[in-house]
Amino acid sequence: MILGKRFFVTPSDSVAVIAANAVEALPYFSAGLKGVARSMPTSAALDVVAKHLNLKFFEFVGKKVLEQVRIIYVRKMHWATFGRHYYTRYDYENVDAGAAKELMASLVKLQSSLSEVNQIVKGIRSDVSSVVNADEFEYKDPVDGSISKHQGIRYLFEDGSRLVFRLSGTGSEGATIRLYIEQYEKDPSKIGRESQEALGPLVEVALKLSKRQEFTGRSAPTVIT
Repeated sequence: MILGKRFFVTPSDSVAVIAANAVEALPYFSAGLKGVARSMPTSAALDVVAKHLNLKFFEFVGKKVLEQVRIIYVRKMHWATFGRHYYTRYDYENVDAGAAKELMASLVKLQSSLSEVNQIVKGIRSDVSSVVNADEFEYKDPVDGSISKHQGIRYLFEDGSRLVFRLSGTGSEGATIRLYIEQYEKDPSKIGRESQEALGPLVEVALKLSKRQEFTGRSAPTVIT
């Protein structure tokens, strides 16, 4: 994460900026990038850069340690070229495990009918884009062929926005529900907004679509990042 006066750049945007300017700004990559990768729930800002630069793109599940690279870049130039991915994560900790599983099962069941999903979405916020795909992410390891299932429930929107719901710690001590909310904005006149303001409509859709308060009894997340 890059911090500045009254401003910060998320890790998701940071890696996208680095990838977009690696050849010109970093001598190590002067010969060109072979490809780029991100974890599944991480913002898709990197995806847009990969498509624009015609790079191989990989999506994985798990933690990666990336070397911190110091880079000076005018963020607005990057967003003006690739658009901005407004991104936030809501964590609900120590949720009743049974209630958490019911919430996730409800989201999976809802995915069977995109027309029903969009009817609900438009009923909540008519200004939010339509859902064009929904699935439960699973990762197949290219080395040993092993498959990691139930890695996150995804709702993908026509304008590039995403909702990702992940569940962890479903033992007797309670579970954690993580909600990843991402709004893609390519209009140059709208890329300088406050994140929570820009994400407001999509946040409302996510909370009502998942029936978060109904299942968990929580009126607010434990942590917002």
